[in-house]
Amino acid sequence: MTSSTCSALIRSLRTEGVLVIYVSHRLEEVMQIADRVTVIKDGRVVGEMPTAQTTPDEIVRLMAGRRLDQVFPARRPNPGPRLLATEGLTRAGVFADVTLDVKAGESSACSGSWAVAAPKSPSACSALSARRPEW
Repeated sequence: MTSSTCSALIRSLRTEGVLVIYVSHRLEEVMQIADRVTVIKDGRVVGEMPTAQTTPDEIVRLMAGRRLDQVFPARRPNPGPRLLATEGLTRAGVFADVTLDVKAGESSACSGSWAVAAPKSPSACSALSARRPEW
């Protein structure tokens, strides 16, 4: 069932006076469909209000236990010194032309099929000098 089909069904049931309990993290849908919102966190009701009297930000605050700007804090404008750098790192037949520049305070990730085997992967090992890169 698509999201729009589900929404239409819920609206139809509501007009017939049927109680619908809709559990979702899709706040846009909740705000459009629901008359009331109940937020449950760690098995306890932490908020209950008419949808018209709340906002998605308030619902997230109740779900997370803190304001949205505290859930996703602002990025550090000036990362620290460079900790790891590669340019054109290659291991023939395995990976090619990997360029990284990782600074203190940054979060970095590498993805691909080799990531499953890390730290045994050739790419990770080469980056850490456990294997000699082929330039």
